[in-house]
Amino acid sequence: VKTGKISNCNEKAGKLAGRPPKKLIGRHLKELFPKNRINSAKELIELPGKRKKELHCDTHVKSAKRKKEVPVSLSASVIKLHDGEVLYLTVRDITQRVILDQKLKNYSIRLEQDVQKRTRELKLAQEQFIQAAKLAALGEMASGMAHEINNPVAIIRGYAEDLRDHLKKNNMPKRQVFNRSLDMIISNADRCYVMTDEILNFARPKLNNFGSHTLKEIIDSSLEMVHARLRNKRLTINLKGRISKTSIKTDKNHLKQVVINILNNAIDASAKGGKIEISVSRIKGSLLIRITDNGDGIPRENLPRIFDPFFTTKKPGKGTGLGLSISYRILERLGGSVSVNSKRGKTAFSITLPEKDL
Repeated sequence: VKTGKISNCNEKAGKLAGRPPKKLIGRHLKELFPKNRINSAKELIELPGKRKKELHCDTHVKSAKRKKEVPVSLSASVIKLHDGEVLYLTVRDITQRVILDQKLKNYSIRLEQDVQKRTRELKLAQEQFIQAAKLAALGEMASGMAHEINNPVAIIRGYAEDLRDHLKKNNMPKRQVFNRSLDMIISNADRCYVMTDEILNFARPKLNNFGSHTLKEIIDSSLEMVHARLRNKRLTINLKGRISKTSIKTDKNHLKQVVINILNNAIDASAKGGKIEISVSRIKGSLLIRITDNGDGIPRENLPRIFDPFFTTKKPGKGTGLGLSISYRILERLGGSVSVNSKRGKTAFSITLPEKDL
């Protein structure tokens, strides 16, 4: 041990080092290791002076025959003999294990890359899925929205023509009448702008509007989008809770899409002259938005399937079966959830969202 020279070795050791055993005897341990592994030899020589007289590690040895480094598993222990201490080494060739480990590592890298690729593809598909549902919802609202815009446009045209007729006749209206006409034109032009802006924001893909928003802002905007459908069915909207004073950190446009999807379902389920209630409350650190209609209710056998993609009980051309499924997935991404309770004469969709620091 003190000299660090090899005193004995077997045939397998010689084969591993690429030299006959007799040519290894008398050589220093350092000669077995490549220059970049010289610390392995140093640790072995210093082993007798250490408290723990054992060493187990993976390293490399030089092979004179193969002219390369061979990966090995090395176990060393200090043994006391009658004439002093000797260092007993067991060296195993682990080339195959290293090859397999590298193959496994390469496979893991490829697998991770494949998972990342699939995840990106899935995320893109989900975004496209959500966008398709938006366009489907817009399709349902299109005729009503066109009528909504036509009304203020007709008012603008009427007041503008009246002013033009007065000017043609050189009959200047009174200042009060003139200002009132201009106010009506400006007011209805603003209404058109608000409605078209809402449509564009709703239809725009890859929305990212995460921030602090009031529920009043989100609910008012959602009601604006379905206003025509509500009016055509003469439905009454009741708002309950501190909607105007409640704020939440969320993606405004995605949450609005959820509210619109559920409102559209409530409108479809309601009879003419019915009521829809939107209530807001706080429960155990969460915000609860409940949308309730007084329609016929959802049959018990359909309740487990209503959040499934493409499941719908509506007549062909009246629904895609995407609205509730998309709403479910959007709320998952926002850290929330949606559930439903239904019986004849009452269906309530409950949207639960975490209350984050504002």
